[in-house]
Parts: sequence; structure tokens; C-alpha cells
Amino acid sequence: MRNGQTSEATGWLDSSRHTCGVKSCTDEVLLDLEKKHPPASPISSKYVHSDPPADHQPVTFQGITGESIYKCGLNIKGSGGPSGFDASGVSRILCAKKFKQSSTALCDALSLVAQKLATTEVHGDFLAIFCSSRLIPLEKTDGGTRPIGIGEVFRRIVVKAIIFSQRVAIKVAANCVQLAAGQSGGCEAAIHSLSDRFEEVDCEGALLLDASNAFNRLNRGLALHSVDRLCPILAQLFNNLYGAPSPLYVGNQVLMSEEGATQGCPSAMAMYSIGILPLISLADLEDVLQVWYADDGNAAGTISGLHEWYEIITTHGPAFGYHINPDKCVLIAKEHHLEKAQELFGETGVQITTAGARHLGAAIGSTEFKTTFVTNKVSEWVSCLENLVTVAKTHPHLAYSNYVRSLKMKWSYL
Repeated sequence: MRNGQTSEATGWLDSSRHTCGVKSCTDEVLLDLEKKHPPASPISSKYVHSDPPADHQPVTFQGITGESIYKCGLNIKGSGGPSGFDASGVSRILCAKKFKQSSTALCDALSLVAQKLATTEVHGDFLAIFCSSRLIPLEKTDGGTRPIGIGEVFRRIVVKAIIFSQRVAIKVAANCVQLAAGQSGGCEAAIHSLSDRFEEVDCEGALLLDASNAFNRLNRGLALHSVDRLCPILAQLFNNLYGAPSPLYVGNQVLMSEEGATQGCPSAMAMYSIGILPLISLADLEDVLQVWYADDGNAAGTISGLHEWYEIITTHGPAFGYHINPDKCVLIAKEHHLEKAQELFGETGVQITTAGARHLGAAIGSTEFKTTFVTNKVSEWVSCLENLVTVAKTHPHLAYSNYVRSLKMKWSYL
């Protein structure tokens, strides 16, 4: 709490929490990381459009000023990249008053870097160090590995300022189809829209997809083409950041990132959200409502419609780097449509249930499943609050701050 890590402190209040942490860089982990960063995939010409990109005005990036960099630097958090210079150190030299005009001059210089990066083609050799990252193998709850790239703090600040300046353009490109593009309450909207459709009388089921290593397997070339067509104002930025392989430092080894968008980069979510839009358009069916939040593709409708939707994603998805993991996909079928669901999805490997499943931190399915889910969730909250009361006996101010800034907020999301 004293370091400003409120969410992390709240996590420790949950006695049922499974702490995973960072994996040791063993030979097995390094091999897994290499597999999760595949070489660049070819671009299929059938998905490339010859339409010229829409006109855009690079002059809009002149709105990125030293003040923009200052605000991003003030709120930046996290550890350092390959150089080891962490966010607190960078934030101090950018925002501390003791450095006077030097801090202001550095913010102004970084704003010019941002404008240059967003409007001018820069050769990949000159950006290799700027785009490099320290690769961290986080352990998943199922024992798997989640690679997280920690880039240099200056790069994170510069890219964050650019993305923030074009946040409206990103939302317009994603529209209401991809809800991870910065829309306010996007996750809640995804939950409620799918749940409401599932509750309708004519809805026969809902299908929740899971993709294997989605961010790192995104077809980078095709994604850059999609950005050029759908959000041309950011095309130059993404070409500079992802146009050439970038080094990933892990242990004593260096991996090259040739595909996908590295999780941890401020531009990764925008890159992925826009890059996957053509696939979402291909899977647009009349009798199926599809809801996407980043790589979480979900749909509700008739069983036959869901099967057609699944086949489209399975057929066209690999060209975009979207590889479905059937073992983790769940089809929630209503009782009187279970036989039809088993007939159509029986050989796909998709889990079929009539109870329900977890969806973006909420529950979708039968009343009994949702009641059990809510009961368990409330029990966790009660346990957290009891632990916080224990902490309050010795650290009342820290406990109150955690309650107001973090724990209480969790109760509004279910």
C-alpha cells in the first residue's frame, strides 16, 4: 500500500487466492517461450484488400506536447525494461520539481519523439533498442506460461501518449464489435449483451471461445494491413513498432519477436483489437450475436447458427493468427436443445454443458449456476473484508485507504 500498489495489496487479502508469480528461466520454460513466439507467418492474398486507405491528418499529432508526456510520466508504473531503469526513476526525472527546466525540456523532447514516431517512417535498425523488451514468464493458474514483455519506460510513455491522443479514432475503428478498444465499460457491455441475448426465448445457447496464445500468434503482416485500412491515422506508428522483428531479453538469451503484439506494450491492445476486426466481419451472421473482448470471442443464438459461426472462425481464424483451443471452449446449451448441440458439436472437442460457465469474470447460464457463482463470490468478499478488519487493528489508515480505493470497487462488478 505504501508503494501505491493497491490492487496487489487487495489480492493478498483473499485467502483463497492461488499465487503463481514468475517462473524460473529453466530450459523447459525457455523452450516454451520460444514456441510462444513463432516466426512470421505469410499473408494470405485472399484477405488483402486493394482499397486505398482513408485520408488522415498527421497534424493531429501536434497535440502531443510536453504536458502530455508529463501526465503519462506521472501515472506510469511498473518495473524497468532491458536497461533496468524502472518507472519510479523515470517518473521522478520527468515530473520532480527539483530538476526545474531540465524536466520540462526532457518532456518536450519526448513529445517530438512521439510526433516523429507517429508520422515518419523510421528504419527498424534504429528502433531495435527502443522496441526491445524484457520477457517475463508468468505462471498461469493451470501451470502454463504467460509471456509478458516489459519495454523501456520511455517507450511506454511515448507510445501511451500517442495512443491516448488517438483514442477516439481507435474506438471509431472498433465500433461496437470489438469492446476492448478503450470503450468506457466495454467489459460490462460485453457481459450484459451476451447474457441478455442468452435469456431471450428464441436463443438456444451460447458459445465461449478460447484461443491459443492469441496475442503472440496474431498475423502481424495482416494486422498491419488491417490498421492501414481501418485506422490509417495509426498505421505509421504500428509500422514503426511492429514492422521489423524486435529483441526480447529473457535470462541470458535473446528471442526475436516477429509475430503478434507483445502483451505489456501500451499499443498491444489497440493493435490486436483492430487487427482481428476482418475476422469478426467474416463471422457476422444474421441469427448469431457475437461479442468480442480482445481475443475472447463469444456468441449466442441458435445451435445451428453457433456451429456455422464456429466453423467460420475455425476455417479463417488461423490466417489471422487466431487458433481455437477446443478443449477450453464451452457451449452452454439450453436443456431442450442439448441433443442438437451434441449432434453438431460432438466431434469438435468443445465442452458442452447445460449449467453455465464463467464469462469475463461474471457468470452466464442457468439460474442455479449463477446463484452458486454469486454465493461463492460474496463469500470471497466477506473473507477479504474480515482479513482487512484484522489489518485495521494495527494499520487503520492503510486499511481504510485500501477499502475506499480498491476493495469496495470490486463489489460493483459481478
